[in-house]
Amino acid sequence: MRGFLDSWYFGLFVPAKGFTEFAPLFGRWSLLIHADENEPVLSNATADELRSIEAAIDQLRVELHFPE
Repeated sequence: MRGFLDSWYFGLFVPAKGFTEFAPLFGRWSLLIHADENEPVLSNATADELRSIEAAIDQLRVELHFPE
């Protein structure tokens, strides 16, 4: 881990083979989170799609583990 801010953690991510199944979901999230970065306000369409993707990610029940 390189750092954190509130619920956001920052660090190097090296996906294992099992991540392939989930990569499209996180890829869409990543594209959308930066979609309106040059606009002062997130568009309703982007916010709606992000909400949908984040709900799907929440349903995965992922956990963050720190190597010892």
